[in-house]
Amino acid sequence: MAPIFHLSLEITSHIVEHLSPNDFLCLRQTCHTLNNTTLHIFSQKYFRTRRVMLERRSLEALANIAEHPALGSSIEEVEICTNYLLPLDELRIIEPLSRPFSEMAAERERRENGQDEETDEEMEEEDEGEGEGEDGENTSGEEADSDDDDNHYPHLRRLNETAYCKAFNDQEELIKRGGDIVYLTRAMKGLVNCKTRRITDDNRVWGLRHLWREIGILPQRCLTFESSKSVKLVRRMLHAFFTALAESNASIDFLEVASGCVVDNANRISPDMLAKPSSATLDNFRLKTLTTLYLNLDHLVELSCRVIRLTACRA
Repeated sequence: MAPIFHLSLEITSHIVEHLSPNDFLCLRQTCHTLNNTTLHIFSQKYFRTRRVMLERRSLEALANIAEHPALGSSIEEVEICTNYLLPLDELRIIEPLSRPFSEMAAERERRENGQDEETDEEMEEEDEGEGEGEDGENTSGEEADSDDDDNHYPHLRRLNETAYCKAFNDQEELIKRGGDIVYLTRAMKGLVNCKTRRITDDNRVWGLRHLWREIGILPQRCLTFESSKSVKLVRRMLHAFFTALAESNASIDFLEVASGCVVDNANRISPDMLAKPSSATLDNFRLKTLTTLYLNLDHLVELSCRVIRLTACRA
């Protein structure tokens, strides 16, 4: 029997397709030869689509991957997901979002089939959160520090306030210093083969489980007009995204803006939120290579009169 080192790339790829994510990682850690041999398979399998959120580690990871000589060129699609942290006092006011049943069923099926898309530290946490309910509520029976909070705010039962405040302050500092734009610009410059960009509410975001483990609850997932801070943060995501596109002079074919479409009690992005702020970078920005634009916005009746102005259509 021929050693695996002597097999063709096609046969090795076929073998890898039958491995679970954890087994595949173990195989790659066996030796340098197998690590190098399977690098292309690994990058194609786990790095074709990357999802990030408004969080330092998530954005930094995307920038570092984009600048990697092998992994960066494998990325074909990037999603900026509208996950963020609200001020602590608003957590008791804003109704937690409910996850669609179809999404939970699809996630469980991926886990059962060993098709979890996350890698590295994320795959080690595949089964974390099994005791969570549909709204991120803990159902494991653990008691919280305050019975009153349990009764009135069950979705906050596992909230670690100290860790949450630290993460929220870091998010605010990231925005204040423009780090979100810096990371996204670095990423856009390195993603030479990425022609599809999306702004979505997908919950399969790199770094989400790590953040969840730290703060005890899931961050806000979509836009809600009940919070002015929510509107401000999502608007900031849009600004950072388009500024990064402009500064990197990125070439894209497909652009989708469709956050808030699958979650029942969420709001979709409104057209006025896409209005670009006045800046030297964005004033002359044109998506000259764009061939497909998909917008799923709030108040669609306003869409037709805003498309040309808001999307920087082909000149």
